[in-house]
Amino acid sequence: MTMQLPNIAKLKNYISINDLFALTIAIMLVGHTALFFVPDNLWLRIADRIFIPVLLISIGYNIGHKIGWSIYIGAALIMAGQIFVTYGPPINILAIFIALKFFLDPFVKLISRNKILFWGVNFVMAFVSPFVNLLFEYGTLAIIMATAGWINRNRDEVKTVTTILEYYIFSYFSFLWFTWIVFGFSSLQMLCIALGVGLVMYLLLDYKTLILNSLKRKPKDVIEKICTFMARKSLEIYVFHVLFYMLIVYIATHNLS
Repeated sequence: MTMQLPNIAKLKNYISINDLFALTIAIMLVGHTALFFVPDNLWLRIADRIFIPVLLISIGYNIGHKIGWSIYIGAALIMAGQIFVTYGPPINILAIFIALKFFLDPFVKLISRNKILFWGVNFVMAFVSPFVNLLFEYGTLAIIMATAGWINRNRDEVKTVTTILEYYIFSYFSFLWFTWIVFGFSSLQMLCIALGVGLVMYLLLDYKTLILNSLKRKPKDVIEKICTFMARKSLEIYVFHVLFYMLIVYIATHNLS
């Protein structure tokens, strides 16, 4: 009797983008708990690194959607916390997200006029991303991953310089390079991340199917309703829990001083 491996391709028929967002937010809560309170335990950070592409690629895919004032307020509050409480990069991912809303579309169209220019700019961004991360959260990696999402939705506009699969592979290795340099994971930890990110990006490659699965599915039980809520309120959950953890750090620091 032989054991058959699960058909990974069939996962796309059952997983929706809401599922991935809900899972990403839930895992992020655990990862950020480790970041704030047990930062030396890198094993607890592996899962949230694996699912970060869900957020970054979605930024580019949904770049045309309008954004509300809540993201501006959240970006400002977290920026203040990073400067005065946790001393992280002064420009957080929400601020990058806002900037990409205005910058990404003309940027990709500009560099797509020439294949050498396109890949030259992208390889430079990939190389410097860990170092730019000191000022901008995720550095130029955020631009690369968001570009992957943008190309996924607008692939005909860049067909002379790249394909969606080719750029996803480039984004995958750019992400691994950034993660290895910035976080200092061991070889075994990086192997786990590489396998996990590969699966996540494989699912995101067919982003339209994930969206259609979300639209077709009507939440019936409690778990499905919770997943839908977490996906739709992912921004609010992100801002709230980060600010809450920053507050705890602030109180603990001042009580100890």
